[in-house]
Amino acid sequence: MDHQRPYLQLGNRQLDHMMVYLTTPVTPQNHVDFHFLGSELKQIRPGFWTMPAYLNDYDTMSLFFLFTADENGEMAIMMAAGEWQDGKLGLSDPMPTGAGLNTLYHHRHKNAVKAFNYLLALTMNGKAEWRQLPV
Repeated sequence: MDHQRPYLQLGNRQLDHMMVYLTTPVTPQNHVDFHFLGSELKQIRPGFWTMPAYLNDYDTMSLFFLFTADENGEMAIMMAAGEWQDGKLGLSDPMPTGAGLNTLYHHRHKNAVKAFNYLLALTMNGKAEWRQLPV
């Protein structure tokens, strides 16, 4: 057991400081490998991909996966809330993967479990890894 990493559990405050990093960056050729619940990654601009983690027509809360490079140039999976402004959906400032999952967990537990399991599957398939961010 690796005691350097906190136990990954939804709702745990330690999860707020965890980020998922890709082992291979998303490209136009491999982006379909990262689909989630029937949604496909969409490239917003070069090096910036997004897809819904939670989006429901009957709920004002929405959450998106953001696949993009962090400040060190490594491709990470961050999360952002959807925000409606002037009839258009925009995204909040990015947050660590774990913080986004915990946000969803407190809003829609079952949907957070699905998103969490998706990320765990990426790590088990060698496409990504969890890392603890400096606190």
